[in-house]
Amino acid sequence: MFYIVKKYRETGLLLDCFSRDYGRLPIVANGVRTAKSKTAALLQPFQPLSISYLGRGELKTLVSADWAMSALSLTGKVLYCGFYINELTTIFLHQYDPHPDVFTAYCQCLSALSQMSCDDILAIESALRRYEWILLHNVGFGLTLDYDAATGQPVSSQQYYRFIAGQGVFEDSHGHYLGHTLLQIMASDFAQRDTLLAAKQLFRAAIDEQLQGRRLNSRHVMNQIIKTL
Repeated sequence: MFYIVKKYRETGLLLDCFSRDYGRLPIVANGVRTAKSKTAALLQPFQPLSISYLGRGELKTLVSADWAMSALSLTGKVLYCGFYINELTTIFLHQYDPHPDVFTAYCQCLSALSQMSCDDILAIESALRRYEWILLHNVGFGLTLDYDAATGQPVSSQQYYRFIAGQGVFEDSHGHYLGHTLLQIMASDFAQRDTLLAAKQLFRAAIDEQLQGRRLNSRHVMNQIIKTL
């Protein structure tokens, strides 16, 4: 399990846990913010833990926690990427709504990010795009980029297309997206820089449509950091 952690009352922590079989779970860890607590060090964001809990209500109570695998280390820009996928997960997944494929993709994304240098921009972008792609499709907001939304005809690799969030792609000689690029995205092939850039633009448009004007805090913070570099 992986966690988003907030302070809870005087000595507790409120954990937003993401599990394979139960989806997102709100769990309170009482008394862990004390000098005697041996559990607090484990309850950090992005860490893979095996936990047990009690409770019949919506908010569960943590009983025990232990490592499920080796700890992950995210630092610098990569750390903010972790906060970004956590924020997306919180927004798009409801509590107690399991999505095993999203959970697997989430774990794979964090594991990949933890092994990357902050300078390996293409690899970082590729990991983020793969997670966005799987998340959007599993929650019902997937993009159909291999068929023209107006004609129903398959996308031609040599034609250009424009994209309208919530509708799809439309053949347009003045469009920004080459059919070949759209087909690469549909195949989750993000090896080329142009494909990564197009995927970032398309996925951001799809995500922003669902946000309906709300701001992603992690994206805002990252943009501010980039401006100061």
